[in-house]
Amino acid sequence: MLAAANGIDRLITRICRFVVLVTGITLTALLTGNVVARYVLATGGLDAAEEIPERLFPWFIVAGITLAAQAGGHMSVDWLLDRLGPSGRRWLLQEVIQTQFEEMRTTVHEIAEMEWHSVLDPGLITVLLVKPEQMSAWNLYSYSQHLKENRQKALRYEIALWAKFVNPFAVVVMMVLALPFAHLQSRQAGIGAKIFTGIMLGLVFYLMNRLFSHLGLLSSWPPLATAVMPTAIFLSVAIALMWWQERR
Repeated sequence: MLAAANGIDRLITRICRFVVLVTGITLTALLTGNVVARYVLATGGLDAAEEIPERLFPWFIVAGITLAAQAGGHMSVDWLLDRLGPSGRRWLLQEVIQTQFEEMRTTVHEIAEMEWHSVLDPGLITVLLVKPEQMSAWNLYSYSQHLKENRQKALRYEIALWAKFVNPFAVVVMMVLALPFAHLQSRQAGIGAKIFTGIMLGLVFYLMNRLFSHLGLLSSWPPLATAVMPTAIFLSVAIALMWWQERR
């Protein structure tokens, strides 16, 4: 199952990279061509160069956000930090109060600014700031095992790991839940009502996932049960609605 989750992560990464590459090249070509066309064509530019980017930018941004979330960082910050090297990754402290303990006395020095040389890498702390939901399945498994070996609680990361296995099935459950609403006649519920109902169901499902994650952490529930319970509840609701629809 872990290999399957990693395969899904790699597939999503490849799709997002393809989307970023294609949309990026298309946007660059259209915008550059439109700038040139303003000085060449009598119409003052290309009409398509204004409409197509409006539709491509959301895909470009969402794919880029997904890649950044999988990497667990921000491109502008991490790019500079990775190229500074060990000499550039230093702690710079300001308004420091330094206390020195000697044999017969104690001295206190106030320092406006100083460098702190430590084995603690700032990059390690940035890893701890990444939310478990944004980590890959392999990283979640490795980090949870690391916490267990050091006798620390790994429940939050285990819940996030099992959620990655359950989420693909949640998509199928939401599709099954939508079937009873699709059979409603147009006079009973219009398109707007169906769209609103679908949005509210998705919002409730998201909030329920977050609620059960917090309840599982507070009550120390089994990680698998915590991750599966919201999907199981919605599957039960979908089956009940389909049974009610058939009984009518």
